[in-house]
Amino acid sequence: MEGKFKIMGISIIISLFIFNLVSAENFLTLPFYNQTTLLQGWFYNDGSIHKGIDYRCTIGDPLYAAADGLAMHSTQKLDSTYAYGNFVFINHENGFATLYAHLSKVNDAIKIYPEKQRGNTEYAEWTRIKRGDYIGDCGNTGTIVQHLHFEATKGLYGMDKIDSYDLYKVGKFYPYNESAEKMGTSSLWEFDPPKYLEQIETDPEPENTPTTPERSFWQRIIDFFTGDDNEDASTVGTSEVGNENEENSSANAQSEEENKPEQPTVSASYSLSFINSGKVMEVAPGEVINLQAQVKNTGTADWQRKNISANVVGGLVPNAVYHHNSWLTALRPTLLDKDLPAGSSGSFSFKINAPENPGEYIFQIQAVRVDNNFSNIPTGFWKVKIIVKSPTIVATEEQESRIQEKIQDLSERIGEEVGEAIEEIQKIVEKIFYYGGKRTPPEEDNNEEETSVPEISLLVPNTTILYTTSTSYNLSGNYNTSTYNILVNDLTDNNIFMISGTWTYNINLEVGTNTLYFVGWNEDLSVSSTELLVDIIREEEIVEEVFLPEITLDSSDSATIYTTSTSYNLNGRYNTSTYYILVNSTTTEDLFMNSGVWNYNVNLDMGTNTLHVVGWNEDFSTSSAELLVEIIREEEIIEEINLLAPIILNPTTSSVFYTTSSAITISGEKTSDIQSVFLDKDGEIITTTILTTTTWEINLNLVEGENDLIFYGTDNQNNLSPTSSILVMSDSVAPVVSLLEVEMGTSTASLNYLANDTGVGVSGYDVQFLFPPDPSFDPGADCEETILPSDDPMLLDTDQLNAQLEQNACTWFTTTTDQTNITFEFVPPLNEYWIFFRIRSFDSLGNYSEWQYSELQEFIMETATEGRVIINEIAWMGTLASANDEWIEICNVDEFDISLENWQLVWDYNIDTEQYDTVINLEPTLLPSWECTLLERTDQTTVSDYNYSQIYTGALGNDGEHLVLLSGLGNIMDEVDASVGWFAGDNETKDSMQRIGPTGVGNDANNWGNFSLVNQFAFVTKHDADSNEIIGSPGNEAVPSY
Repeated sequence: MEGKFKIMGISIIISLFIFNLVSAENFLTLPFYNQTTLLQGWFYNDGSIHKGIDYRCTIGDPLYAAADGLAMHSTQKLDSTYAYGNFVFINHENGFATLYAHLSKVNDAIKIYPEKQRGNTEYAEWTRIKRGDYIGDCGNTGTIVQHLHFEATKGLYGMDKIDSYDLYKVGKFYPYNESAEKMGTSSLWEFDPPKYLEQIETDPEPENTPTTPERSFWQRIIDFFTGDDNEDASTVGTSEVGNENEENSSANAQSEEENKPEQPTVSASYSLSFINSGKVMEVAPGEVINLQAQVKNTGTADWQRKNISANVVGGLVPNAVYHHNSWLTALRPTLLDKDLPAGSSGSFSFKINAPENPGEYIFQIQAVRVDNNFSNIPTGFWKVKIIVKSPTIVATEEQESRIQEKIQDLSERIGEEVGEAIEEIQKIVEKIFYYGGKRTPPEEDNNEEETSVPEISLLVPNTTILYTTSTSYNLSGNYNTSTYNILVNDLTDNNIFMISGTWTYNINLEVGTNTLYFVGWNEDLSVSSTELLVDIIREEEIVEEVFLPEITLDSSDSATIYTTSTSYNLNGRYNTSTYYILVNSTTTEDLFMNSGVWNYNVNLDMGTNTLHVVGWNEDFSTSSAELLVEIIREEEIIEEINLLAPIILNPTTSSVFYTTSSAITISGEKTSDIQSVFLDKDGEIITTTILTTTTWEINLNLVEGENDLIFYGTDNQNNLSPTSSILVMSDSVAPVVSLLEVEMGTSTASLNYLANDTGVGVSGYDVQFLFPPDPSFDPGADCEETILPSDDPMLLDTDQLNAQLEQNACTWFTTTTDQTNITFEFVPPLNEYWIFFRIRSFDSLGNYSEWQYSELQEFIMETATEGRVIINEIAWMGTLASANDEWIEICNVDEFDISLENWQLVWDYNIDTEQYDTVINLEPTLLPSWECTLLERTDQTTVSDYNYSQIYTGALGNDGEHLVLLSGLGNIMDEVDASVGWFAGDNETKDSMQRIGPTGVGNDANNWGNFSLVNQFAFVTKHDADSNEIIGSPGNEAVPSY
């Protein structure tokens, strides 16, 4: 039990530390490694919401993940001007997600889904990705402007979009919307990105404005125990480099900037040298460091403070650890302290945070021109070496007393057992806080000899003239406390480091004499040391002699070879220095090397084949003497034999024969000197039957399609005759109709059709139509058919036509064509009849396909003056509260308001009564343009939070219905023929059946889908009678998202 209480006591103290010190997690970084600017924020200039952030970038700029997570890639209308195009979506597994749109290219490693599955949430299939991983390139897919559209969401995937910047700002980032309401007080960003992307550049605060440096981790622990939360932080945790006379330089800069006229820069040059680069500092973890980089303007152009900026070196991510909230942006700590004329010296003054982890770090900056697209000013970087020491915190006597009082108070309040644990912690705290375990502070070492003149000395090498064969050399020496910088050959060099009185310098050596002048300078470059002169002479390294590769040809081969063969094998030997053998300067898989013997097989062209064979050592630095071999391939002389090809007489003497049979007999003649006749059928050699000395015959089974038959003869010496051939086309398979489309007009019917044939090809089509007596008539039923021409005169005589149809309902009107489309015109009243179409195709051999029948067709009624109203959404499955709570949404998709007076929605057609059993009379209201009305079954609790609906009675069957929307004039305005089954919707999840586009046909199953797939990014806003969310959009505006 004692150990348990001690652990609890430690947990209490640690919890107090964490409560007092840890802030909210900030996990996002910007998806750029280079600087960029804002194109469009969360608000448009008119105050409307953008629901995302747009960044400027150029097509091809790389983009990176803002945080760890699971990534997927999909598309939305790549050729649109207002869609995502190529996009990547990342679920960060912490309640947040980000989206990156308009990409021109996406990392192939990221899981991709087709556009119809872009709402996929199978996260187990997605690609695991890390912050800073490459995700794709900037582009303009789905839009016309090259930029990155960036979204952050919280909650439902792709729905709860949030303003990722002004979560914790006050409108500063949006100069046109300063009064807009903001969404919270916590940041998603790892550091301050709005400053990084400000649209309007502002000058930083004056340098002499007092600031309170941040406290380190360990200093804040002392603050917790002692209660010194408001103690002046300027006395603890701050280091400075080169920032003396800061207030004076700021005042001078202000005066000079006001009085100095702007100088022309057309022909002026920009260059610089950093003066005090290479300093070394020892600091505590998390300490705020004041830095001053001294710089000399060595060019001819005068520098204006507002146009010269210090930029960190190395990019965004590596420098995030140094970022201080006083910086201008994530990459720019500060501007020049004051205007700097050509030839004069100045400085950049700024703060950085020391890393929290002990170790050695190099922090570097460079100078850039803000007025020239942030171009670098040559030459060199300014750097400081930062040594972060493990913390040794020194507490005052008063602080020590407060710590003791707090620990004693905790001990008395928590109990004796916990108090024992706290006593153990007290011992640990004392060792940490009280002077590193001592009870008195260490005495300062004041024995360092003061000096005013810089001095430097040389330790390595111990001579001023050195000979070496190395390509580089490290020099080192000592310097006194008056030496602030060491110049090499009158220049600041990034390879020289100074720490604790010792300097080191690494130089890359040229062959010959390398002369170095080392001079130490005091802080203001007014006093220098005596010059150190060192000559390092790099000599050529003597390379030991190596054996050269050698290769030879075998004695059986010579430099010139004659042959009639199509290939030849060369052989030879090689020594141990030979690792590779190249033929005509190329490696080849046909050359083999084994145990000192090489072999090469070469395919020969007719004539001279020249080979250059060379052996090489392992690193291709030395080669053997070249072997030049010429292999001359000569043409083989063959005695001419005058044999004649066999002659084909049956079934035809022509080169092509067509048949519907699968077997055939072929016969012919030959000359008497031919002993045998052979058939080459697709590589298979078949011997024919010799009938007489001059005739032959063969019986064959044919394959469907082409049978390419080649015949030849041989004499008694097996000499080959020329060949004769015949192409036999066997086609016993009829064509297949693969397409039949019918488009009905008010008095016309246009048909598009297509057939495929694997044999001789489609020759033509029979196209027929029939007027059924009622919609239930089966045109494919077995009946005695009457076939009449499609231009029969009775089509112009309704009485004669009706008499014929009463006599035989199976009367088809036919026409034959070789075209793949046809249009029929029907004079009234034929355009009031129902009609079926059928089509079959045939080939030139008389093979006919099966009939392909159309659905029952009706002519379109004239409805142009009544507007366009559609059935937009059907909840045939009801809701989670009740399967009887069905609802239907009807929408006006025209550009003007439409009166619904005398309009009806009907289904359940009764053949016997020729009436619809279910009839809903719509309320005679005026339906505004692009708005919807909702029909709820039984009562208004079906959609509990929508009170503007019409109540109806009548059930929708789960197996499908044929819904018809009739206008006040009785015309069919829209219909959804799902009588054989609903096109979409889910009876288990109650996902509604949603129309995809207003211009598509209601009877087209492809124009319908589940609501959750059609509207992936829509909000669920309506609820059923039990307050469950309805997976649908009853009562919304009729503006589909896609």
